[in-house]
Amino acid sequence: MISADKIKEIVKSQSVLFEGQGQWLKRETDIGSKLISGYVLVLTGVRRSGKSTLLKQFSESVRPSLYLHFDDPRLVEFEVLDFYKIEEIYGMDSIYLFDELSNIPEWEKYIRHLTERKGKAIVTGSNANLIGPEYGTLLTGRNLPQELFPLSYNEYLSLRNYAKGNDSFQSYIKEGGFPEYLFHPNTEILRQYLIDILNRDIIRRYSVVNTEDLNRLTMYLMNNIARLYSIQNIKKALDVKSVNTLSTYITYLEDVYLLFSVPIYDLSYKRQLINNKKIYAIDTAMVNSVTVKVNQDIGRLFENTIFLHLRRYIREIFYYKKEFECDFVVRCPNQEFQCYQVCYQLNDDNLKRELNGLVEALEFFKLEEGTLISFAQTDYFVINNKKINVIPAYEWCTLNPIVNK
Repeated sequence: MISADKIKEIVKSQSVLFEGQGQWLKRETDIGSKLISGYVLVLTGVRRSGKSTLLKQFSESVRPSLYLHFDDPRLVEFEVLDFYKIEEIYGMDSIYLFDELSNIPEWEKYIRHLTERKGKAIVTGSNANLIGPEYGTLLTGRNLPQELFPLSYNEYLSLRNYAKGNDSFQSYIKEGGFPEYLFHPNTEILRQYLIDILNRDIIRRYSVVNTEDLNRLTMYLMNNIARLYSIQNIKKALDVKSVNTLSTYITYLEDVYLLFSVPIYDLSYKRQLINNKKIYAIDTAMVNSVTVKVNQDIGRLFENTIFLHLRRYIREIFYYKKEFECDFVVRCPNQEFQCYQVCYQLNDDNLKRELNGLVEALEFFKLEEGTLISFAQTDYFVINNKKINVIPAYEWCTLNPIVNK
């Protein structure tokens, strides 16, 4: 338990830590418009992506509201019943903004009771499965999910005061989107982020014992972004005994938004599971900070950047492969499919292969148009009555792919 006076003291001291930061950058994520009385907005995303700053910006623009960050060691004795002390102090009219709430056992019980009384709350966490399986049913139908990623290309342009174009997009690939790193570009910051994510969000949360295998797996996948992988191949490469352990660790890495697996599109879910997957990382600058050779492969870093832009808007992302391969097939919320091919630079050696892969996917999904995203080229092709629009990344990454087909 913790006293009411201690809660007020901590709330006041935390507000001082964020003074001025609310003016840093307006994010594209509008949490205010999605907040509904009687529901909890669950904001998840990788550690250091800006969730806390977003909540503070929101708290400064909306009154009454109460911001409390539960990573504070002074709250180590906070218990679920202490939430009601917060209500006594700040009232039920306040919008409660609880940061890293998963640090408090059984928090879902209180939030459920709050939503039943039509209270408003936003909670954050660094895990896609913030609502744990033990109490998750308590918030079924009562939670609104929202993800926050590191800065998009549009947000990066705003922060750097750059114009869109080849030069700024090249810088974006190099610098990535972690806000604090962009203010203080020291690669040690990114390496420490990775250590914190592994230690605090995976090892501690899941009580991982074999930390060496987890670290080696992470480095293996980071070194192979935008490439196919299979559990069996990783098992041989790392000399790890258990396939199940590797599969579990990959799930953990995905849950904390560090890495993303993209399956093949197949009407058979079983074949989706057993076929090779492609791997992508949360941030290209982080990849460069912990790998040696990837930063020399601009094509893979470019493809990773395109993936991240898609993933901000769409969850269901696949690759397509029959005779040829198409990099991304996405199923939009309206259930429509879109097909994308990614090629840093089209030339005589790769043009036919890239176009064939996209056309094959378009024919399978019975689509009339597809998009080929290049670094700087603009063009179009008509093949087998399918129109292929070639668009430079600096143009495409300023668009919402769901709205702008």
